[in-house]
Amino acid sequence: MLLYVLLCGCRKAPPKPASALFPQGPAILDEILTNATFSNALEAAFVELPTDEWDKGPKPYNVSQSQRLYKLGKPVFEELKPRLKEMSISNLVCSLKVVDSRDAGLYNDWSRAAECVYSWGNREIIAEIKRRPLNELNVLRKFDNDRVTIWEGYAGFGLPLTYQLDEILQDVREDATNRASR
Repeated sequence: MLLYVLLCGCRKAPPKPASALFPQGPAILDEILTNATFSNALEAAFVELPTDEWDKGPKPYNVSQSQRLYKLGKPVFEELKPRLKEMSISNLVCSLKVVDSRDAGLYNDWSRAAECVYSWGNREIIAEIKRRPLNELNVLRKFDNDRVTIWEGYAGFGLPLTYQLDEILQDVREDATNRASR
C-alpha cells in the first residue's frame, strides 16, 4: 500500500509558476535586472563587511548594508516612477511580481538582487496605484485572484492578491475621505 501511495505521489505534476496563474504585463521590473552593472552592484552590496554597523534592536539588521542598497536603488527607482505614471492601472497590476500563494515564493531561484528589485518595485507600483483617482480603481476588481500573492520579500505577509488589492482600495478610499473632511 505504501509503495502505491509513493508511486502515485511521484506522478503529481509540479506546481505551476505564478506567471501561469496570473496575466503578466510589461516586465518593467525584469528590465531593471537586465542592467548587469546594477545587478552585480546590488549583489556586491549584500556582502557583509567586517566594518559594517549593526542595529542590535529586537530584530537585528545590518545598517551599513541597508545604506549601500538604498544608495544603489534610489536613483534606479526614481527613474522608474515617470514610467509608472504613464501606465494604466491594469498594466500596473499585471507588472507586479507575484508568486504562487501556496508557497509564497519559498521555492523561487531568484538572486538576492532580483528579490530586492521585485520587492522594491512592487512597493513603487503599489504606491503609484494608490496615487490614482478612486474612480479609476474599479478595474482592480477584475484581478480577483487568490492563487497568487504580491512578492514582498521573505518578511512579507503573503496574503492572496485579492486581499492585497482590496486593502489598496480601502487605503485609497480612506485617504479620499480624510482629504474631503479637511
